[in-house]
This record gives sequence, structure tokens and C-alpha cells, in this order.
Amino acid sequence: GADQRLLQKLALVVRLKVGELTPQGLGMVAKGFSSLGFFSESLFSAIADAAKKKASQCNAQDASQLLAAFAKVKIQDEALVAALCSNAKETQWGSLGGECVSSFLWALGSLRQAKSVDTLLPDLLERAVALAPQLKRRHLVMAMTALAKVAPIAKELGVKKLLKSAAAAIGEKVCEVVESL
Repeated sequence: GADQRLLQKLALVVRLKVGELTPQGLGMVAKGFSSLGFFSESLFSAIADAAKKKASQCNAQDASQLLAAFAKVKIQDEALVAALCSNAKETQWGSLGGECVSSFLWALGSLRQAKSVDTLLPDLLERAVALAPQLKRRHLVMAMTALAKVAPIAKELGVKKLLKSAAAAIGEKVCEVVESL
């Protein structure tokens, strides 16, 4: 209908200007289109190309939004995942909140590219353990889903113990929430 035509026109404009976007802008655009369920291979290809070129400028939030958007529309771009994860390995995860960490874990679990996340996953799981007591309900649900999705990668990479610690911490918070109802 009319909404679809409008989104197609918007996607064309964005695709033509995608090189001018900041990493934050790329993440926001990708998240916006994926949240609307709008898939355009040429648009997401252009976003991926631009994001790969700007990967070193992406912060964890930008990378999280980009990876989650690509996971949501089921696009596997190994080079994009590798570039964003490589840069994210330098992140000081201790300062980041539940939404970023949960979203990053969810995306990695959905994209299932273990070789790109081998040194990143333990840091994310440790941060999930630390964040669990203060997670808001919506982030708690996202974190539970993320751990389920990332479990095969955690097993493959030999960080199953960390995964179990994260699951226990999040499970404890779920019990607190349920008891408070």
C-alpha cells in the first residue's frame, strides 16, 4: 500500500546518502527500517558497506544497533560482523547498560558467527552478570532471549561456565520480579 511505497522512496533516498551518515546514523537507520519490518537488499547492502568502512568509528551502541538490525532482517554479512566485533573488543563494557549488552548478545546469538566473537563474548557475558540485578523488565526479557540464542556459540567457544553464571544472575532477577508482582 501507500506505506510500503513511502518506505521504498525513503529507502532510495537513504541508500543514495548512506555514505554521509555517521556510525550512529547508520545504526539508527538500520534499526528503524528493521523495526518496521522493511527489507531492501540494496539498502541493507549499502548500510553494510558504509558501516564496514566506518567500523573503527563505531561505539558499542552503534555496533549493537547495526548487528541487531541485520539479525532482525536475517542478513548474514560475515565481514560486517567481523569488523564491528573486532572494534567492539576494545570497548570498556563496564560503562554500558542493559539494553546495549542484551541487544549485542541477542544479535550475536541470532547471527551465529562464533569466529568473530571469540574474545568479545566473555566480556559481554561478564557484563550481563554484573548488570542482572539492575535490569529493567524489558531488558530482562531481552537478556533471557539473548542467552538462549547465544548458548550454542558459548558452548562452541568454551565459555559455557560464563553463560551459566549469566543465566543464574538473570534467573535470580526474574525471581525477584515475579515475587514483586
